Amino acid sequence: MGNTWSAVETSIQQGEPSQGIFSLSIHDRGFGVAVGGDYTQEEKGQDHVLVTHDFGTQWQLVSPTGVTFLSAVVLAGGQSFFATGPQGIFYSPDAGHTWQRYDGAGFHTLEATPSGNVLWASGPAGRIGRLVLGE
Repeated sequence: MGNTWSAVETSIQQGEPSQGIFSLSIHDRGFGVAVGGDYTQEEKGQDHVLVTHDFGTQWQLVSPTGVTFLSAVVLAGGQSFFATGPQGIFYSPDAGHTWQRYDGAGFHTLEATPSGNVLWASGPAGRIGRLVLGE
């Protein structure tokens, strides 16, 4: 298991060392989200969120309004995803198709507990954050 990898082309921003997909999260039912962009142009661009419904065989580009460069994404139960980047934490209730700002604090990484009700994040200057969902 895992002896063979296959690459899939995507339409996310790429071409420079600072560009590409930086994180992905796929549910065991096959739907998932990939995020990235260009970390040298955090506030620009729209082509940095992809969704899949077939375990990553095909990816669809979504361009959510107000969402900038994202460095991490996690599944947090059901079809809910959270993503983070320098501009804040964003939430999608529908498997990545629509996004809204959840919190203004930006981080570099994001992780969800197995239950999906607590998020942990780390960011600039050694900052660590904990977000309990539903509180």
